[in-house]
Amino acid sequence: MYFLVYEQINQFLEGFQLRIDSAQAQSLFQYLQILHKWNQKIRLVGPSTIEEITKELLMDSLLPIKWLREREIKSLLDIGSGAGFPAIPLKICLPWLKITMLEPNKKKFSFLRYISTIMGLKGLQILNKRFQDIAWHHKDQEIEMVTSRAVMPIEDLIMGLRGFVRPIKIIAFGGMDTCTLISHDHGLDHLGVRLLDSMRYSLPNKPSKRCILLLYMEPLPQVGTGQGTQDI
Repeated sequence: MYFLVYEQINQFLEGFQLRIDSAQAQSLFQYLQILHKWNQKIRLVGPSTIEEITKELLMDSLLPIKWLREREIKSLLDIGSGAGFPAIPLKICLPWLKITMLEPNKKKFSFLRYISTIMGLKGLQILNKRFQDIAWHHKDQEIEMVTSRAVMPIEDLIMGLRGFVRPIKIIAFGGMDTCTLISHDHGLDHLGVRLLDSMRYSLPNKPSKRCILLLYMEPLPQVGTGQGTQDI
């Protein structure tokens, strides 16, 4: 099963000029095995087999590596981490990346803490909170990028991040509606963000189109500070 998962992942990734090595594949497979075991007792994800979890949740969780591998981004906030996608796969493949995970569900939060401990994942902070409850003006000083895997509509996500006091990049996973949004000229202008890049894809045995957006958002001007906005 390990070799099948290894081959399936790299077959999917090669279309994006990405590849994982055998050590990364072994750690990812360990994560999948533990998740599968927990999922049989506590419903953490919809897919029920390791192969289904790999195809439906793991494969595209690795795509943001394309935008992170140059190490320009050092810290990341993952909103609504669920059972760990995409944050845990990214942490396994990019161990130097500092990640904060927000997960309000206590069962999923407990699973994430267990995974972090049993796999020895360093530089990983897991909070049992909703992102709406975090005081952004205190928490975001070290956050350079935010990820969210279809937790909410992209418009709601961006508006919820308006409290940031520094420029950030956002990786947003979406379905056909998101693909349609970016296909129109100025499709994101009304949200006050800039589209830097995107990846469109279909998962194995899933005909529907998906996409991942890389966005840039400047902070709102601070009243009375005399400070303007910053460029990338």
